[in-house]
Amino acid sequence: MAALGVFNAYLIGTVRNEVTERRLDRDGGTDEKRWRESVGDYLGRQLATGRFPTMERVLAGGPEAETDETFAAEVGIIIRGLTRAG
Repeated sequence: MAALGVFNAYLIGTVRNEVTERRLDRDGGTDEKRWRESVGDYLGRQLATGRFPTMERVLAGGPEAETDETFAAEVGIIIRGLTRAG
């Protein structure tokens, strides 16, 4: 039951994020490209401090995969983790 709870929490979180992104795009006209442009300078200043090495490594990895690919990869991580934990 705990494993099902973990998986369920992931699914609910993913759906909420997707709904929020679509709502923001619809209501405010802020698509991902414009959002990235709006935070680019700030993020660059934060990374320049050297206080966020993990975030710097993540961002250096290149653009994110497509949503479907990301979802499938993350579900795979959860399933592998749960089946190895047992």
